[in-house]
Amino acid sequence: MECGASLFWDPRGSGETIAVAAGSLDDTSGLKTLGHVWVSQKAGYYDITDDLPRFEQSHAGRLR
Repeated sequence: MECGASLFWDPRGSGETIAVAAGSLDDTSGLKTLGHVWVSQKAGYYDITDDLPRFEQSHAGRLR
C-alpha cells in the first residue's frame, strides 16, 4: 500500500527547521493555530471563521 500524505517537509529558506503535519501526532493538546497559509488555494467549502492572520500564499516565516 502507498500513501501520498505529507508527514513532514523542509520549508524553503528555513535553515534548520523541519515542519511536521499536526495530523500525524498522537497528542495535539499543546498545539495552537497561529495563522492560515495558502488561503488562495483553499477549497470553496472551507470557511475561515477566526481572526488569525491570513496569507494568500506562504507566510514566509512571519508566524514564528
